[in-house]
Amino acid sequence: MATEWLNRSRAAAIVLGSLGYVASMSPSLIPRSPLMQGIVSGVSLAAWYSAGVQLDRAWARFTRWSGLTIALTRPTPRRVLSLSWALLIGGLLVLSPFAFLRGQRELAAEMGMPRPGGWQVLLAIAVAIAVFSGLVGLWHGIRRLFDALLGRLDRWPRALAAPFATVVVVALVVGVVQYAILGGLLRVVGERSAEANQTSPPGASAPLTPLLSGGPGSLEAWDTLGYEGRSFISGATSVQQIRSVTGGPATQSIRVYAGRETGRSIAAAADAVVAELDRTGAWSRSVIVLFTTTGQGWVNNWEASAIEYLTGGDCALAAIQHSVLPSPIALLDAPNRPREAGKAVLAAVRERLVAIPEGDRPALHVAGESLGAYGGNAAFATPEAMLAEVDGAVWTGTPSFTPLHAQITADRVVGSAEVNPVVDNGRHVRFASRPAELTADQYGRALGPWEHPRVVYLQHPSDPVVWWSPSLLFSTPDWLRETRVDGPAAQMSWLPVVTFWQVTADMAVSQAVPSGFGHNYHDEVVPTWAAVLDRDTPPVQVDAIVSAIRDRANGWE
Repeated sequence: MATEWLNRSRAAAIVLGSLGYVASMSPSLIPRSPLMQGIVSGVSLAAWYSAGVQLDRAWARFTRWSGLTIALTRPTPRRVLSLSWALLIGGLLVLSPFAFLRGQRELAAEMGMPRPGGWQVLLAIAVAIAVFSGLVGLWHGIRRLFDALLGRLDRWPRALAAPFATVVVVALVVGVVQYAILGGLLRVVGERSAEANQTSPPGASAPLTPLLSGGPGSLEAWDTLGYEGRSFISGATSVQQIRSVTGGPATQSIRVYAGRETGRSIAAAADAVVAELDRTGAWSRSVIVLFTTTGQGWVNNWEASAIEYLTGGDCALAAIQHSVLPSPIALLDAPNRPREAGKAVLAAVRERLVAIPEGDRPALHVAGESLGAYGGNAAFATPEAMLAEVDGAVWTGTPSFTPLHAQITADRVVGSAEVNPVVDNGRHVRFASRPAELTADQYGRALGPWEHPRVVYLQHPSDPVVWWSPSLLFSTPDWLRETRVDGPAAQMSWLPVVTFWQVTADMAVSQAVPSGFGHNYHDEVVPTWAAVLDRDTPPVQVDAIVSAIRDRANGWE
């Protein structure tokens, strides 16, 4: 009897599902935990399996319409084909976890992290099976809901009943996701974040100097600064700490901060921080640096301390808190708020600066990391506007969806890569992942003279926050098409859906790696700020500053 194998099987679903599962085990940017790997593999398996199901259904409809039949009538070829099919799929599913383990171990070794063991592979497989089963079960539940609704519309013409049932089910699913799941998540996270914002970092207390917000005479009470504001203020470098490293003259630096008080607008917070700059006499300092913060108001204390050491404390650092939510939630809750914060603080400070005679004005610099870089870049309509309005900038881990960052990257010279663009031969703006790239591109080719103002975009090739984009779902980015040297990205290949989920999962663990990798910007910010500030700082002193900040960093992280 003829066996219409291809007509009855789920061949495409099994093949594509297996390929999606195997591809999800390929190396990404960051070593992943078993939980994260399981989620990536489960989602990828479900997505590719679903695509295969649709292909199988389309093939079945075509064969019914055309009458085409593909059959194996002889039993021996039928058994050989079935066995080969099972061995191929089984081999892929069995061997891919071992390839995954090898890739994860290579990534971990490159980043100086502990190498994962075999048990982690088994756990990742178990999580993948659970995620896949859950997604398939959810889909079947939605399908049953559709069928039940369609059954109640049996008196309607099929041409009207099916679209109507589809619209109702889609609206119901979207409503549950948006209002019940995401809405509930926002409420829970918001409540917990608000509670955490009222606490203080371990060992932090109100400062004793009036040069810091929350100290004597401050217009901003210590209790109003929020958790991250108190962390920023308490992390100020003392005169003794500066002298012990530089051996030169030092003064107490100024740090001012305005918290996200109930009912306070972004504009009011910007005015409050300018009032603090007025109160502390910040306009007489040689350098003012404005930080645009992340969602909860976080400022990278490595950068702040680097500026203090490099200037001998002759600086004023300012920031405002624009949200109490973690960055991803803050971006979902109010995507324009970081941009408003970046614009408002710069506008308020520049308005104050123009009233000071030009020869007496301090140099104005801007900075931000991650969501802070996204918001800070929004203060400038064009690269030329940034160069015209500030004396320098350092942006670390800037998301690729930041418009100005995307524009500058797109304007790179031919032959430079997206991970390390060269713009106008580095005349004003430079991209770097390590200090050596402040003066040369990733291939070691020297850049031209570096004129003022100086702007640096620090971005690691292994930073998923920089490279994440919804477009990863269905298109290959330049950074995975171009010639890549060194780093985890050199091992990656793009696949629809799979790469998107890999990079998405990488973001969740992007800071659980050493400095110089992922979304961790620590040691490298010191030589970067030395270059942007154009301080005559010997390399040995830069190393000493890095060492000193590293010794203090445990209290911040």
